[in-house]
Amino acid sequence: MSLATRENLMGAKNYISWHRSIEIDLLTKRKLAFVQGGLSRPADDPIKAHQWDASNNMIIPWIMNTISNPIARLVFYTQFAREV
Repeated sequence: MSLATRENLMGAKNYISWHRSIEIDLLTKRKLAFVQGGLSRPADDPIKAHQWDASNNMIIPWIMNTISNPIARLVFYTQFAREV
């Protein structure tokens, strides 16, 4: 992620500012639809499904690197970026 002033998500106390920071970062990378659920995994095209998987699996660590360790442990095995 790109914002130097971003703070890690610690819980409810900084969720709003963290959410906006992540939203801006994902918008600039054209990946916001993955976490908003607007871009589903294509079931009928294996090539596009592979590309979708690659993007999804790239976004998960981006998000994981912006949340506190206790919260990260709760979502570590989450398969889809929109669920993180």
